[in-house]
Amino acid sequence: MEYEEIIKQLLSSKSREEELIYAIELFKLDNNFKMILFEVSDGDINRIGIENFGLFKINGLDDYGKVYLFDKRTLKKMITEDDSGYQVILGNEFNIDLNIAQVITKFINERALDDDEENLIKYLRYKYPKVPINIMSFLQEQRFHFGNGSNKKIFEILASISVFETVRHENLEAIPNVETGFSHADTWWRILMEKNSYSQEILDIKYYTIYSLLLKIIFLQMKFPSSSDHYVKRGELLDFVNNQLFVYLENELWFADQLFQNKKIATKIFNKANIHMNYAKIIKGIKNMTWDIFHVRLTEDLLEAETVNLNQNIVLPFFISQDRQLNNYINLNPIKKIVFSRNKMHLARDHNILSELSEKELNLFFSNSEKRLRKQKKLDLDYLINLSQKLENEILNLKELNK
Repeated sequence: MEYEEIIKQLLSSKSREEELIYAIELFKLDNNFKMILFEVSDGDINRIGIENFGLFKINGLDDYGKVYLFDKRTLKKMITEDDSGYQVILGNEFNIDLNIAQVITKFINERALDDDEENLIKYLRYKYPKVPINIMSFLQEQRFHFGNGSNKKIFEILASISVFETVRHENLEAIPNVETGFSHADTWWRILMEKNSYSQEILDIKYYTIYSLLLKIIFLQMKFPSSSDHYVKRGELLDFVNNQLFVYLENELWFADQLFQNKKIATKIFNKANIHMNYAKIIKGIKNMTWDIFHVRLTEDLLEAETVNLNQNIVLPFFISQDRQLNNYINLNPIKKIVFSRNKMHLARDHNILSELSEKELNLFFSNSEKRLRKQKKLDLDYLINLSQKLENEILNLKELNK
């Protein structure tokens, strides 16, 4: 069996027996592969992921109540014994957005907190295990969002986070002066600056790819608001992916398909860009949606980079956020399975757009895969910016026409 087919079958397997069969086949081709499975049964107590503090919620990529690991160690044990040895507790880390960073800064500077903020800070200080805060996704996102003009603000936040981590892990009751965090902030800042010239363009391309796709989705929903035009909208979106965007964003396409059918679940994802809003509010809403998705995608990229490229142990991220739509995006189609193999991470979620396509749509989609990959490698920022501007104009023209 070919490598790509094994990966496909492994991701789509529904039973533990099938997973074991394809894991063994993959092991023959790549004995360094790793796969993690998330499983939730009635009565399981999630260690962290169900926590919420008013507006603030903590989510994982899935419920981390039970996490199972396939790799060369556990696979050999499963073959010779049973499957009892591969349920594991993996490392975790908190990924934060600007709102959470500002709460931490308020606490370190001893400014008044409201009840929700106070309860979140107490949780982070006293709850075990004490999960470290990963600042890299926050750092890169804020640099991209605010540009160089925010350097001073970001540095002050980094220093506050550094002090907060000292308070947490050394169980301090008194809060040290924020200046004690300057050394760590300097180190984090230097790492960011060293990576900035290379990573900034990658981040820009990622952002405008997501933004362009969302613009097209909203345009099609405005043009064909009825669910009876579901297949027309889906066909035009797939054509756009094949011939203009050249990037397959599976989760976003599945959510688009729910929107095209006017399903209730879609309103929890696209509520920031209601098609009945005026043009300015629609564009603003789409940009806000892009940031939500960008934040999750960036976290997934960091998980891939740290596990595959840097060959570190698997560390599963948690998200702390007060953004309801970000929480919806994570929870409504969670990741059930992750495979790390040959320097790449493969994800399987609860729902997959490909499983809902017709045979004709599937054939068209896969017949264009090589073309998409070839074009994708040549995607540049100017092309995506121009594409997004064209799509913005399409929405504006459609709004003017429907006045």
